[in-house]
Amino acid sequence: MDLTSLKHLFPSVLLAMPKINWTAINAKLPIAKNSDQKAKRKAMFRKFDPNGNGILSLSEVDKAMRDVLRIDALFDAKPAIMRAFQIAKDCTKSKRSDGVGADYIEFREFRYFLLSLRQYFEYYAAFARSDAGTRGFIITCCIPSQSYSYK
Repeated sequence: MDLTSLKHLFPSVLLAMPKINWTAINAKLPIAKNSDQKAKRKAMFRKFDPNGNGILSLSEVDKAMRDVLRIDALFDAKPAIMRAFQIAKDCTKSKRSDGVGADYIEFREFRYFLLSLRQYFEYYAAFARSDAGTRGFIITCCIPSQSYSYK
């Protein structure tokens, strides 16, 4: 049974999630380890950091999803943004002398943020396709039944 066949049972079925253009998303996230992509990350980081203090807050990252990346589906995926932010800010110990770096994303953590954002957004999109009632859980009729043998 797919989500379309459940529409009559659950009027609020999450079919509104737009078709995601993964090629466009990948093109907008400079994550490769080469000089060209690093230069693009530096330019993007500056756009994400409007006050120029060298660190990104969650609110700056959230605003940049809309204003810099301009990917509505990604902007609407708040859980993916928050999780990517949390894991990236904690991936390395801050070298800032003012002591505020631990709660923010520094440039050296930015690539990891972009990688995590892409991965968590993929999880978010997969869950959204499976969450038949938009209630935050997956009902078993949406999961194909398979028989497993544990020997």
